[in-house]
Amino acid sequence: MLMKLQNAVVMAMSHTRQRVLQGVVVLFVVLLLLWIASFLYGSFYYSYMPVVAYSTPVHFYFRTDCESPASFRCSYPVANISLIRNKKHVCLFYTSV
Repeated sequence: MLMKLQNAVVMAMSHTRQRVLQGVVVLFVVLLLLWIASFLYGSFYYSYMPVVAYSTPVHFYFRTDCESPASFRCSYPVANISLIRNKKHVCLFYTSV
């Protein structure tokens, strides 16, 4: 009887140890994949995203000619941005925006 109990405890400990080891391996693989994904995203972003070369303030406004007077806001934000600096040379072209 004591041998059966001892075998059951040994088997339970073996299964528990195996499950803990599997959990650690899965956690390590998930963390490794997250680190690789972050590294690749950062590398891509650093390599391919352009540097900001032109900055200007943008003032948004909403239309006020609404059909329904009950609505608080009747349009999406609208803004006019000039791509010409000092009315002399073009800073950005239409295709680069």
